[in-house]
Amino acid sequence: MKSEGVTAGVADMLLLTPRGKYGALCIEFKTDEGEQSESQKIWQRAAEENGNKYVIVRSLEEFIKAVTEYLSL
Repeated sequence: MKSEGVTAGVADMLLLTPRGKYGALCIEFKTDEGEQSESQKIWQRAAEENGNKYVIVRSLEEFIKAVTEYLSL
C-alpha cells in the first residue's frame, strides 16, 4: 500500500468528526495476537498529542462500542 501513497503507521480508519475534546477518532484494527508496529506507535502518539482519540479494536463488538461511545461524547 505504500506504493499507493499510504503513510506508514496511519490508523486503519479515521472518523473525522469532532466530539467532546477530540478532533477525530483514529481506529486501529488488530487480531487478538496482533501488535502495533513502531511506526503505528509513533503515529498514535502524534495523533493523541494533536487532540485526537486513538483506539485499538480486536473485534466487531469493540469497534461498535468505540464508535458509539465516541459519537456520544
